[in-house]
Amino acid sequence: MDMENKNIKSLPSTDTAVSGGSNRGLINPFKEILKVLDKIEAENPSVVRVSLQDLKEAGLGPMERVIVRTLITTFDVDREYLIENFTEDEIKERADEIKISIQALRRRIEEENLKWEMEHSNNLYERYKLLKETKEEFELLRSKVKWADFSESRKILVLAHYIMEALKQDTNMVALANFPKPDHFYYLEKGRRIRFNDVAFEGFIRELGIDPEEPIRGEELAVILVRRFGYTEESLRGFYEEIVRDLIKPSQMRLPPCIEAIAFRPLFYDVKRSRIIDEALRVLASWFKYYAKGYSTGRIQIGKDKRIMLFEFMVTKLYGDVIDVTEQAEILQRFKKFYEEAKPFKCPMVQEVERATSFKICNLKCPFITPTSRVEEVLASVEEVNLYGADYLEIKLEGIEPFFEQYSPSLSPRSKLVQKFAGFLQSLYKERIEPEKALEILDALLDRARIVQNYVSELVSVKSGFKEIMEALVEDGVLPWELRAKDKPFLDKAEKVLFVSSRLIASMLPGIEGLEGYTTSKLIRALKKLPNSPVAGRREGLPVRKSTYLDSSEKNPWTTGDFWMIRVKWLEEQGIKVEVKTPTLEEPRTEEQKKPEEELKGLGVNLTSLEKLILTATEEPRDLTELIELGKKAKKSEEEVTEAVARLMHLGLVEMNGGKLQRTVGVGPNE
Repeated sequence: MDMENKNIKSLPSTDTAVSGGSNRGLINPFKEILKVLDKIEAENPSVVRVSLQDLKEAGLGPMERVIVRTLITTFDVDREYLIENFTEDEIKERADEIKISIQALRRRIEEENLKWEMEHSNNLYERYKLLKETKEEFELLRSKVKWADFSESRKILVLAHYIMEALKQDTNMVALANFPKPDHFYYLEKGRRIRFNDVAFEGFIRELGIDPEEPIRGEELAVILVRRFGYTEESLRGFYEEIVRDLIKPSQMRLPPCIEAIAFRPLFYDVKRSRIIDEALRVLASWFKYYAKGYSTGRIQIGKDKRIMLFEFMVTKLYGDVIDVTEQAEILQRFKKFYEEAKPFKCPMVQEVERATSFKICNLKCPFITPTSRVEEVLASVEEVNLYGADYLEIKLEGIEPFFEQYSPSLSPRSKLVQKFAGFLQSLYKERIEPEKALEILDALLDRARIVQNYVSELVSVKSGFKEIMEALVEDGVLPWELRAKDKPFLDKAEKVLFVSSRLIASMLPGIEGLEGYTTSKLIRALKKLPNSPVAGRREGLPVRKSTYLDSSEKNPWTTGDFWMIRVKWLEEQGIKVEVKTPTLEEPRTEEQKKPEEELKGLGVNLTSLEKLILTATEEPRDLTELIELGKKAKKSEEEVTEAVARLMHLGLVEMNGGKLQRTVGVGPNE
């Protein structure tokens, strides 16, 4: 049977079922054979061999049976099997009953189907799609081949590249010369170096007939490309869908059947009833927000979300001819509202769409249900990927602590971020994950990362300031649970949480760079925003000792206090060593000490009894908390103590140093 290619321009064109263009009605016989093979395998998945009689019973027409018979009698299908088991005469006599491999027949018919479609279709996208489906292998040219000598397949792939680049620019002014050159214009030189084939490129430009440097609207350039090479403008609709499909689909992960149906059937709008289906729009909003890559022309889009831009691009370019403009505007407004409210995509959300549309759109061929690889499993399980400016990367999975690390755009298997991510995956899946595999997954996740308003940049200084506070508070050690006291940080029984009084933190805030204007409450609220927050919680009314060092005459050493709970693991990750040190009482000084009154002589300052008491107490550095407790013993309120301290600081008699108060009177500069 003669199945060689004929002149591509001399034959009628086709769409999916019959020939298209100006001559409709020519049926593709090879597509009909494939349909019957699909039917047989669907009814009997275990079938291995079929005969012409089987195909006839399944509904294959006479013309198509002639094609299969010719393949059998010429040994052009399942050749080895036929040669080993039958003579040429036997095959001719028994052609209807000989059973041949169904897979061998399918492969042979697919080859002929591709040839037929390539010859008969003037829809460029259909041809491009066929090349993709048959996984046409890319090969570098071996020499400087002219454009006229390019194969039909290579020309189609070049045109498809430039058309999609042009369509992505929409109505922006562009120049073809500024587009990235397709790989098909490169060749392998004898010295194994890859070179650009300028001869072929110049031939392409001559045939196209435009100046590659001349500015032109993206859409107009795409129209010129299809028209100049003899294809219909109907081709552009398919390329628009190809662009949208690529931007909706996460890298290295299949597009779930439900999203495919909602976006491309489409199920978010009932065309017959002119009705917007909110349930479907909500699912799309969630998918676009957390999984889609988004759309951009490559130019600065101030104040625009590229995922919302992708949805708008999809609606206008794919459904502009079936959805009224006013309806498009309403769809976009509702989508934006659902997008703002959207939570990460989950499969149960699809059930609402099935109920609203009466379509069954969920099936097992889904990355969430049956992932095909560990890479796809990880990509499907990640709910959220956030980039906080250029500072931090956050990767969220349901039910576990998020991966949160300083971001670096320069990634390799040896980079710190990739190594940490590999460790994160290993702890998650309890198996070794090579850095190369972790990098592959990380690259795919970064394609769908959302740029989050960079409040983390502010928190970088908050985190740094809090780290400085904690370093100072634990420098002299912390107390064990049994000796817990209000004036010093102490550990819980398991030594996993550090309790710190609010007043202790407040006393350290003045003078810390980056924390100007912060109160304890504001600082804690800010720290809680960090995905890996150091704050574990708050404990109120906890019974503790009034002070680390108590007078033996103290009748009731216990009181209650409110404490912030800080994670010890977080402190250790910051390089802060938390060490328990049991306090010991120092021997009282034997050296005669001067009274504050004597040191104040000649200063001309009249002090209250409380101020004199504070000066006496601050001969050694004291926390504000200690002074407040001292004031209570003298029956003075917290406000009176803080006012007295403020006045002494104003007079220059007391200063704050490292979060502790110490008097300056009689204290030399070197002491």
